[in-house]
Amino acid sequence: MVEHVEEVKERMATIWPMIAVKTEPVEVQMGEQLTPSQRQDLQDLVNRNWDVFSTEAGHTDLIQHPIVTEPGKRVKLRPYRIPEARREVIAAEQHLSRT
Repeated sequence: MVEHVEEVKERMATIWPMIAVKTEPVEVQMGEQLTPSQRQDLQDLVNRNWDVFSTEAGHTDLIQHPIVTEPGKRVKLRPYRIPEARREVIAAEQHLSRT
């Protein structure tokens, strides 16, 4: 799994500059039900994090992720809880991917 984390880090290192180039500050359409204070808080949030918002809604074309399946076999999995011991491993991997 560590190899996977490293692979993701490498991909993000090449993808992130493309994302930053494609994004620019956006104006937010706000619902009428928001109070002036909520409107200001939302606008401040957008202004601080403008580089993660896009004016184009929809799907991204910046990254693709292959999902390999067996030919002719349907994939059908039920949602399940992750055991506590596995959660610790996942949390450690997420921590590694952020550094």
